[in-house]
Amino acid sequence: MIRLLLVWLMLAAPAAALEADGPFDIYDGAQLRRGLEVYEQVCSACHGLRHVTIRSLAEPDGPALDDAAMRERAAALDLAPTDRFPASALPEAPDLSLMAKQHPGGAAFIHAVLTGYDGTEADGLWGNRAAGPIAMPPPLVDGIVTYEDGTDPTVEQMSQDVSAFLAWAADPQKVARKRSGFVAVGLMILLAGLLWLTNREVWRRQPR
Repeated sequence: MIRLLLVWLMLAAPAAALEADGPFDIYDGAQLRRGLEVYEQVCSACHGLRHVTIRSLAEPDGPALDDAAMRERAAALDLAPTDRFPASALPEAPDLSLMAKQHPGGAAFIHAVLTGYDGTEADGLWGNRAAGPIAMPPPLVDGIVTYEDGTDPTVEQMSQDVSAFLAWAADPQKVARKRSGFVAVGLMILLAGLLWLTNREVWRRQPR
């Protein structure tokens, strides 16, 4: 019965979601890897990820890097795989580890900010339709990132990818917890079925 339940859950699962908030949603590993590349090539110049361990990049529910690629990134930062990413390089630049949790909109808010610049600038602040005037200039322009998989690095594409990556970074164990929950529910259903069958058999044997 548990196997049938798990097979049904796998077949019923929808496409990967930006935040994997739904009960059946998962992350798109390819999108998370692209988001990691946006972070490395653009965001990391100012912002840190001090709550994320480098080895978590190899987890199957995350970017799912192979061991060699994960260790290569750790070596490039002069860190061990068990270490966390460096803190922000600039005092005024917020750490991005929990950014998707700090705003009610989550990844959607991050995406809206990255795509919401209106082209205006005054007194050192840039106009943004999602966040109002902000101190961060537009970080993304078409072609600023080179994707390993050859995806066209438009501002929209990069914004979606890095927003999904930051949603995962804020809670790397979300999908694993949901999977454990489904297994627990399956076990409870099996136990309930066995108790019902046992109860029926006991009462069937009672004299009438």
